Amino acid sequence: MEASPKKGRADWDNYLMRTLQYPAEARRLKETGTVLLKVKLDKTGIIQQISVLNPEQIHHSLAKEAIRVTKEYPNRWNPQTENGQPVPSEVRLPFRFLLETNVR
Repeated sequence: MEASPKKGRADWDNYLMRTLQYPAEARRLKETGTVLLKVKLDKTGIIQQISVLNPEQIHHSLAKEAIRVTKEYPNRWNPQTENGQPVPSEVRLPFRFLLETNVR
């Protein structure tokens, strides 16, 4: 089984809606895009390492915000299991930053 948020995907999504903020610098520069994070988990579901998979494609402030909310997530992750046993694993998390445009 793949690694997943311990309290479920809905809890993760609700956490992101409450916590993720559009960085002021990126907003001012009208920077948008999807940050792709690779999150390495130990066999207990604790985050060990976070890296940005597409740093050349997105503004640095967007990556910084995605990393911040991932680190601050208050719940552990369920680790991946193989043959019923938890193992170190990694998850890839996309964070989409879009600015609303005024349509008239």
